[in-house]
Amino acid sequence: MLLIRAFMGSIPWALVEAAMVDGAGTLRVFVSIVVPISKNAIVTAALFTFLSAWSDFLFALTLTSTPEVRPITLGIYDYINANTQDWGAVMATAVLASVPAALLLIFAQRYIAAGAVSGAIK
Repeated sequence: MLLIRAFMGSIPWALVEAAMVDGAGTLRVFVSIVVPISKNAIVTAALFTFLSAWSDFLFALTLTSTPEVRPITLGIYDYINANTQDWGAVMATAVLASVPAALLLIFAQRYIAAGAVSGAIK
């Protein structure tokens, strides 16, 4: 949220005013001017939010009660106990758990770099 707020604060007000002078309404200005300019910041904030939720362990441990709705990280935690001998299966599951996050980061790498820098500099 702070990233998006910092980026939105850096958008020149002259662009919004120019669109309003041309006859665009508030929704049209937001959709046509603000969203395309802030695409990098929106993608970066969405990815940071996804990665935070994906790797969150404590809330998932606290709030889930049935094994059907538990995320894969809790499945790994339930599998590991004092007598775990098959570490290959644990590591394979951990790799599979990290694949979606890694793929998202690879595909959105250019948005993340541009969004993080543009939101930090005013």
